[in-house]
Amino acid sequence: DGALVHYPYYAFLLGDMHSYFMSIPFQLAYIALILALYLKSRTGIPFNRSDMLLTVFVLSVSLGFFFILNTWDYPTYIIFTISAFVLLRIWSRVRWNFIIPVAIAVLSFILYLPYYLAGRMSGFAGIGLLHSDLRTSVAELLEFCAPFLLIIGTFLLILLKQEALYSKKAVIVAISIFIAVVMVSIFCHFQLLLLVVPIGLISLSAVFAPKMQPEKKFLLLLIIMAMALAFFCDFAYIDDVFTGVWERFNTIIKLYSQLWIFLSLAAVYAVYAILNYWIKVCGKEKVLKVSWIGLLSVVLVAALIHPVVSTVSTTSGRDTSWQLNRGTLDGMAYIEAVNQGDYEAINWLNRNIDGTPVILEAPGDPNGYSSIISSFTGLPTVIGWQTYEIVWRQDWDAVYNRSIEAD
Repeated sequence: DGALVHYPYYAFLLGDMHSYFMSIPFQLAYIALILALYLKSRTGIPFNRSDMLLTVFVLSVSLGFFFILNTWDYPTYIIFTISAFVLLRIWSRVRWNFIIPVAIAVLSFILYLPYYLAGRMSGFAGIGLLHSDLRTSVAELLEFCAPFLLIIGTFLLILLKQEALYSKKAVIVAISIFIAVVMVSIFCHFQLLLLVVPIGLISLSAVFAPKMQPEKKFLLLLIIMAMALAFFCDFAYIDDVFTGVWERFNTIIKLYSQLWIFLSLAAVYAVYAILNYWIKVCGKEKVLKVSWIGLLSVVLVAALIHPVVSTVSTTSGRDTSWQLNRGTLDGMAYIEAVNQGDYEAINWLNRNIDGTPVILEAPGDPNGYSSIISSFTGLPTVIGWQTYEIVWRQDWDAVYNRSIEAD
C-alpha cells in the first residue's frame, strides 16, 4: 500500500525525466569504476602515490556528483564504496587502507561544498520507522524481480556446493538462524526477512571464502547491497511531506530503482556462472538443468509480457487518453490535439522570444494538463507544480503566497 515502482524500461518508454532514472547510466559508470579498481588491485601491480591520489580524486568527484544529480543515490553509493573497500579488501596492502573509503566519502562532500552552501531545496525531514501494515510481501517482491531472484538463488546454491561453504556446525547455525527469522517475520509481519536474511548472510559468508574468484566476490557485493536496500525499505523510510499509507512512497520508488540495478547486474553474471557450472558437470545434473532452464524461461516470458504489451500500446496509437489515434515521438502532438490555441502560442513563443523572461501562468497541478507553456518553451514561471514545490521545499507559506499572487 502507498507505494509505486517503475522498472527502468517502462519509465524510459514514458519519457520519464525524473532524476532517479536519469542517474542510471551514472550509477552503472560508478559501479564499473569500483569494479575496475578492484580487479586491478587483485593483479598485484603496485600503486604509486600519484595513481592512488588520482583514483581517490576521481572516485570522490564521481561519488559527490550523485548528491546533485539524484540525492537518493548519494548515501547508497557511500555505503557501496566503503563496503567494496572493506569486504573486497581493495588496496589491502596499503597501510591504513581502511581510511581510504572514508576519505573518499569526506572529499566527495568537500568538493561540492559550494553547492551545499548555496542553500538548495530539500524535502528531507528525517528517518521514520515503517508501520508493519505497510510492509512489502514476498509475493509483491517476486512480482517486481522474480527472474533476478530465481537466478541469484540458484547461483548461491551452486556456490555453496562448489566452495563447500557448509559444515555440520554451519548447518546447525543456519537452521537456528532460519527458525529465528521465521518467528520474527511472523510476529513482526516482516515477510521479506525470509528472503533478505538468507540471501544476504550466504552472500556475506561467501565473500570471505579464501578461494572465491574475484568477479564472484564482486557479484556477491552487489547482492548484499540489493538485500540491504530491500531490508531498509521495509524497516524504515525517508520522512518527507507524504504521510499515512503514503509515507514511504518516495523511499520505495527511489531506492527500488537502485535495487533493480544491483540485482540485474548480479543476475547477468550469475547466469554465466550457472551455465558454466553445468557445462563442467556435463550430464550429471541433466534433469535439474533442463528443469531450471524451463522454469527460468517461463518466468522470463511472464516478466516480458508487460514490456511488450506496453510498448505496443504506447506506439500503436491505441491510447486515446489525449485524443491521439496514432503513435508518435512528437511530445507536443497531444497539445495540438487537445488545445490548438496553446499549441500555436508555444510555437510563437519559441520562434519570437529571446532570453528567459518570466511568464505568468496559472499555478500547476502535477501529472495533468498544467504549466504547459512554461514546460514547452523553457521559460520560467512564477509557480509551477505546486505539490512538487511543497514536497521538496517544505515551505508551505512561500508556495501558497506565490499561488495566490499568480491567481
